[in-house]
Amino acid sequence: MILAAEGIEVVGEAADGAQAIDAVRRTRPDVVLMDIRMPEIDGLEATGAARSSET
Repeated sequence: MILAAEGIEVVGEAADGAQAIDAVRRTRPDVVLMDIRMPEIDGLEATGAARSSET
């Protein structure tokens, strides 16, 4: 809701770092807003993992 603005489309949400990695890999968004304090895998590790899957 905070990001609801003209030209911005939210393409995914995740409850934990593992889900965030999966969501980034599936949706390939232009921008990711990641919380660094998440269960299972924290946001810093999740960001690294998601970036390593870029081609």
